[in-house]
Amino acid sequence: ASLLLSGKLLGTDDTKLIALYPNPKDLEIPDEMNLHYPTFYELYRQAHRAEEENLTEIFGAAYRKALETLVKTYLTEQFSADAPAILTETLGKSIARIEYPRIKALAKVAAWIGNDETHTVKKNPNLNVADMKNFMVALCHLILAEKVGDEAAGLTARK
Repeated sequence: ASLLLSGKLLGTDDTKLIALYPNPKDLEIPDEMNLHYPTFYELYRQAHRAEEENLTEIFGAAYRKALETLVKTYLTEQFSADAPAILTETLGKSIARIEYPRIKALAKVAAWIGNDETHTVKKNPNLNVADMKNFMVALCHLILAEKVGDEAAGLTARK
């Protein structure tokens, strides 16, 4: 028995695979996030998958959960003594703890959009999940840059 694919019989020499379903697009966030923030990375990957599956009513909330995980993990690394409070407080209160202004701004606006995705009435109807993802990608890059900068500062402090 043979199977017809794109006008060709499977099992013959001239068969070629055209596509494999699902064919997910690459994640927009840096791969290094998986090394430093694996829980965030997995949540983001699942949110991305929900978006690829066109699950329009849930993928925004899934990105919001990924954002909260990233922010809280980032902060517990910086303020380990405050970890229990950070993990139980609201995302907005956690974001207020962020010292770097650009990281704080990106997290804050992404959280606004994410919150809109979980509520019936949007407070920021001019912003959407694409905007949220754009802010989250920039947030990832800044957090990674801060990690590399901290590493370099540690190296220069030893000399």
